[in-house]
Amino acid sequence: ALLPCMDTPSAKYTFEAAVRVPSWATALMGAQRSTGGAPTLIDGGARREFRFEQPMCIPSYLLAVAVGELEGRPIGPRSTAWAEPSVVAAVAAEFGEDTEKFLLLAEEIAAEPYAWSVAAPPLSPLPLLSLCSIDTGQIKR
Repeated sequence: ALLPCMDTPSAKYTFEAAVRVPSWATALMGAQRSTGGAPTLIDGGARREFRFEQPMCIPSYLLAVAVGELEGRPIGPRSTAWAEPSVVAAVAAEFGEDTEKFLLLAEEIAAEPYAWSVAAPPLSPLPLLSLCSIDTGQIKR
């Protein structure tokens, strides 16, 4: 287990996290990158530390961490597609046209701005992570 927590929608929390990874890896979370978004080199450059903060209360089942050889491509003014370098172009093409349209439609339906866009401090782009099949390279959603 990553951490002891109540697995119920009523148990909500904010958090800060530091994720240390090998120098070749990138860490993502369902949270905002802090410290300007750039990782800090540690252990003489052998590892990197990514810091995150989630200022909005979320239920425990939404805690998400992903680490790997990941590359990000902006796909809109407030979203970035992340995937392995060999498939990131296909992932960006797959999600690039419609992501902002979906966010705008959701804002229209809810009559509220998307919370990821308005929290203080200003948040970095919404991260979209695509997990691809190692055997076939097919995009999994």
